[in-house]
Parts: sequence; structure tokens; C-alpha cells
Amino acid sequence: MITVLIATLNGEATLPQTLDSFCGLTAAPGTFKLVAVDNGSTDRTRAILESYRDRLPLTVMHTPEPGKNRALNLAMAHLEGDLVLFSDDDVVLPADWLDAYRQAAAAHPDMDIFCGPIAPLWPYEPPDWIRRNVPMGLIYALTEAEFPEGACTVRLAWGPNFGIRRDLLEAHLPLPENIGPKGKDYPMGSESFLYPLADAGHRTCFVPAARVLHIIRPFQMEREWPLGRVYRYGRGYCRMAFNKQPRPSRELFGRPLWWVRAYLVVKLFAALSFDEDRRYKLEGKRRFLEGYLYEYRQIAAELAKA
Repeated sequence: MITVLIATLNGEATLPQTLDSFCGLTAAPGTFKLVAVDNGSTDRTRAILESYRDRLPLTVMHTPEPGKNRALNLAMAHLEGDLVLFSDDDVVLPADWLDAYRQAAAAHPDMDIFCGPIAPLWPYEPPDWIRRNVPMGLIYALTEAEFPEGACTVRLAWGPNFGIRRDLLEAHLPLPENIGPKGKDYPMGSESFLYPLADAGHRTCFVPAARVLHIIRPFQMEREWPLGRVYRYGRGYCRMAFNKQPRPSRELFGRPLWWVRAYLVVKLFAALSFDEDRRYKLEGKRRFLEGYLYEYRQIAAELAKA
């Protein structure tokens, strides 16, 4: 038995495609269950989920409290089997997705975390500026490079397509709720709970056959959207950094000294650059640094209250 978890917020535009792909899985009846948590949707998400109850081994849950990891923590009460897979409400699965993970878990008993390729499902051919300037992994959670089956870095385990052995997951619950999607502005990195597990020696296995398509929407291809995501990544990067090391002791006006140097360099190069692509990339670095500083101050406030 495999349990698959997804959380969804206002997913009516893509959720039917995702659930249709679950209906097309070749896994034998009784070998998997899907737990979907409606995370406070205001569109037709709840009705869409309910309409698939007679087509899938589906458990539907609802919570008005925002936060992807908070929603997933509620779903943990329904785990069955020895492998738990995570996906999203904007993913299209191949028919053999579950079989690929089941076979990999059996073939690699010395590995505890599993992940597969994530390719884009573009609404139209992406313009050249995206291909030149946008880091596909960070912005669209893609792993387009080909890797053989076997050991890989845990950094290839993105939210739309990864799994973990149930006993390891349950030993490290609950998932951290101060990181990951939560409304429109949040520290990015809901899957970052895997990183300390990898640091502790739990190995990650790449599963090439478990390739999924990540649905990219038109608004995500507008110039501002990647910059907003970089800002959220800056927030998440700061949150993850504080999990590994104490607050830096060297500051200038409440800012890390390294941050001040980096920000000034970015501003200087942006002022001197007349190349549009270079200016866009520098703007991305500026947004990252601003996101980092925002979260840095949030954490400082939390520590002051502790």
C-alpha cells in the first residue's frame, strides 16, 4: 500500500487534470490511497474533490487554516502502507507513476527518500527571456536534466514529486508549519523538512521512470511572477539557514554584514548595467536579498519573544 498526499488551495483550474491522471494509474486496486486536503478554498475545489470519490480511493479533508504543511499534517492521520508520496494539485502523472516508485523502493532498501523528474507543461512556448534568465528548478520546480536511477542529492526532491518511507516520516512529524505555501506571501520550501534527514545520513534515490508534468499557468510566465517567487525563496532560504546555524553576530543596523555587502554590490552593478537580461537577473538577486532580510527580522522578533 502507498499513500499519496496532496494539499490544494483554489485549485479548480488544474485539479481536474491532476485527478484525471490519478484515475489513469495502472496500480492494482487496493494498492494505494489518495488523501487530498482542501486548504480553505473559495472556488469549486471542494466540489471537484467530492466528484471524484467514486472514481478514486480518495479521502477528502478540509481545513480553513492556511498553510500547505499544516494541511498535510492533518492528512498524516490517514497514512497506510510503508511508502508515502507527495504531489500537488497542478501535476499530471504518468500511468506507471506509482509502480515506478514501488519498484524503486523495493530495489533500493538502503535509501529512504525518493524523487522523480519534473518536466514543464507549458500553456504556450516560453519566450526567450524566460529560457535565458529564469532558473527553471527554483522558479518552476523542474528537474529537466536526466539522471540515472540511484543516489542523488535531496535538493532534487521538489514538492510536486517526491516520497519518503513512512516509518522515517512518522518519526519526524509534524512537518514544520512556518515554511511553505501559506497565502500569497510566504517563506518557500515546504519540502525542506527532508534536508535535515539527508544531513543525518538518510539517502535519496532518483527514480527516472516517475516523471511528472508540472502545469505552468500563463500568469506564471509574466515577468513579475518569477521575481516574486525569488523573494519567497529568499525568505525560505533564511528560515532554512537558521535551522542550521545561530543568528550571525556581526550586524550593521540590524542587518547581517554579509547581506549589506551583497546588497550594495547588486545595487551598484544594476546601476551600471545597460543589458536588459543582466538587469533582470540582478533584480532577482535584489528580491532574494530583500526576502532574506524580511524573514531575518521575523525570526529575530520570534527569538526576542522566546
